[in-house]
Amino acid sequence: MTKKIILRGVELLAIVMLCAGAMGAQEPIEIYPGDPRLAGAEIEAHSATWRFVVIQNGSETEAGIFEREIDLVDHTADEPALLVRWHVQFPGRSALDIYYLDRETLGQIARYQTGSSGIWSVYQHGDRLRGTYTRRDGEPVVFDAEVPRGVFNSAMLDIIIARLQLEESESVRVPVFNASTQTVNENPVAWITLTVERFETVRLANGEVFETRVVQLSGPGRNQRLWVAGRAPFLLRRDILDDDGTPTAGWRARCAGDLDDSESQ
Repeated sequence: MTKKIILRGVELLAIVMLCAGAMGAQEPIEIYPGDPRLAGAEIEAHSATWRFVVIQNGSETEAGIFEREIDLVDHTADEPALLVRWHVQFPGRSALDIYYLDRETLGQIARYQTGSSGIWSVYQHGDRLRGTYTRRDGEPVVFDAEVPRGVFNSAMLDIIIARLQLEESESVRVPVFNASTQTVNENPVAWITLTVERFETVRLANGEVFETRVVQLSGPGRNQRLWVAGRAPFLLRRDILDDDGTPTAGWRARCAGDLDDSESQ
């Protein structure tokens, strides 16, 4: 009788552990523009700059500059918006991308983005996402798709993370515009998964200290790790990873001094 009781106890423990494992393996929560959870960090007008670096054998070489300017504007009389300007500077190439985002929902209103071979013009019209990719040579790509819940802008994922205030190990999926001329008509939305790996204290070279979320970012053609603070400039560091998880390139904050890697905890 005693052996049977012990066996049943072991079986019960195994069942409890299996259930706990199943609960921990739940699918990430889907977050759309306007989700009540986006009520976290306040967004004020600010600018930030990042060095783009190429990483080889642990050594970083600066290869370009990204600058983001955010202003509070009115896109229309009754539509308060964030005006986001992205300046990209690489040797022999510079570009300016402009985005309008709904200030309350963070949903994308309009997008004007320059590429190496053309220009995107994208608008959210009610339930529909419409736009044109104007090629520098060749026929333009025109699309008109039903996207009733809208999309986020992939250039603002750090601010979305800050607004959500995710806990450690928490994972969410967010929809962004699929800027692929080959597939945009069939699938105008790409899904990005954001998972908080840990919390980490980061000190900049000028002594300023930030508490950050270290977030794994994954999606179509993307494998990255982000260090995101709860206040501007929000993104302090971005590592672009290969299939093995080794950093091959990245962004380093320059807005208030470069990152002092030795002070990360």
